[in-house]
Amino acid sequence: PGLTPSPPRASSVLLVDVNWRNGVVVAKAVNAAAKATFRSTGIGSTSSVGSGFVGLVVNGVPVPGSVPPNTTVTIPGVGTLVLNEQIEKVTSTSVTLQINMIHFTSTSRAIEVVVSSAYAGAGSGFKVPPAVA
Repeated sequence: PGLTPSPPRASSVLLVDVNWRNGVVVAKAVNAAAKATFRSTGIGSTSSVGSGFVGLVVNGVPVPGSVPPNTTVTIPGVGTLVLNEQIEKVTSTSVTLQINMIHFTSTSRAIEVVVSSAYAGAGSGFKVPPAVA
């Protein structure tokens, strides 16, 4: 017997007028979108289409609306940003995708902040992360 297909699942989060740490990160809009599909053939796929930024400025430097997955930006003396962070997990029975559009970790690692996160999973046996549930 084949695997049971799972209908496509998707989520998205849109934030407007983002201003973090008094202008260190500013954006007119930040959108995270995740989609996951799992077929009865055992093949899964994910998509982040629709994810992006409008008017993003990091530490005074404009950032394009679309950046490659897992783009890292260092803010000297403050920490590191991962822009368009994509965490994909594929197994023989499921597929999941978590999109964190802005993921900040302080230099000391004492502070971690995620702005605009979306999660999608399809198939069987996947678990939604507690931060997204």
